[in-house]
Amino acid sequence: RSIHSSRRRCVFFGFQRVFIVLETCIVMAKNPSLMTVITPTYSRIKSLKETIHCVQNQTYQNWEHLIIADGHDPRVEKLVKALSDSRVKYFYTKRTKDWGHSQSNYALKRAKGTWIAHLDDDNLVYKDYLKEVAKKFCPGIGYVVCYIKYGKKFLLKPKLPFKLGEI
Repeated sequence: RSIHSSRRRCVFFGFQRVFIVLETCIVMAKNPSLMTVITPTYSRIKSLKETIHCVQNQTYQNWEHLIIADGHDPRVEKLVKALSDSRVKYFYTKRTKDWGHSQSNYALKRAKGTWIAHLDDDNLVYKDYLKEVAKKFCPGIGYVVCYIKYGKKFLLKPKLPFKLGEI
């Protein structure tokens, strides 16, 4: 039984685009411990393959991985089909050239997990990544926004309360 809600407990523990969850109302998960990993992609098949494999090798196994191409990409579709893993799903949007924002929003509407992780197609995570996240978060959390640091410079360092346009 799905629970419809305009507010989803979301966490983005990736590197960017933490603001996209605020744009969308989504359906709560049937399985509250399911995590959705969202990966927008455009023409980086080699790194995407490594990204998918690092998600498949997670010690936490209750996840779905949504791969969303910016424009139909037969190579990505073929890669996902060849995996024969029903938890990895391929979608595509019309070509937008907006660095994956439209693709991430598209995926948010289709996500079934209670928790959402954004993982770029050229990022990798440790094998206990999802397990550690699952241990740290508890019911009732609205949003978790992480700092984004590139080298010594903070690209995003929101302070509560959030200001319009800050996240």
